[in-house]
Amino acid sequence: MNEPIRILFDENFGEPLVSALADFLAWYHEPLEVRHLFQFAEESETDDVWIPRIAPAGWTVITTDRAKQSGARKLPQLCCEYGVTHILISQSIHNSKQFEKVRAVVAMWPEIVAASLGPKGRRFSLRYDGPHRHVVLVECALPQSRGTRISVMPFSTRRKRSGGHAGRKRKVRPDVPGQLKMPWNHNG
Repeated sequence: MNEPIRILFDENFGEPLVSALADFLAWYHEPLEVRHLFQFAEESETDDVWIPRIAPAGWTVITTDRAKQSGARKLPQLCCEYGVTHILISQSIHNSKQFEKVRAVVAMWPEIVAASLGPKGRRFSLRYDGPHRHVVLVECALPQSRGTRISVMPFSTRRKRSGGHAGRKRKVRPDVPGQLKMPWNHNG
């Protein structure tokens, strides 16, 4: 029997939400373990304690922790150091109602599985793409060294159009080395 796909949601997702999601995803055709962080760690445990503990088992962490606050090493940095694949949930999805969070995860479930089965230690971003709130999973560049400040490049930037529509803005996808679109996201 194959090793199960292991997905761990951090404390930014409520335990009842993760439990309901795990029950629903139990119908998936591959062996699967979906757990909440508090099944592995105490609420007071810091990321630098529990991440090294889960790394050898091949867990993929889904989190909204984007390491934007200063202080101790944050979850994305630690995941890189310990080779843990991690999916960063965008602020717009994180601020959505619980149903929308679950919908985003379920909508991208095949891509989340593919990301967790691939090489370990990669970083992804789960976010909305475009005005119609289409959910996408995008692989992101990793920091160059342990001392590098962690930040995720924006998926799109805004700039003014030239010509008769100078007041209107359009989204432009930056060409960032290392920030790859997953093959299933290509339109064309």
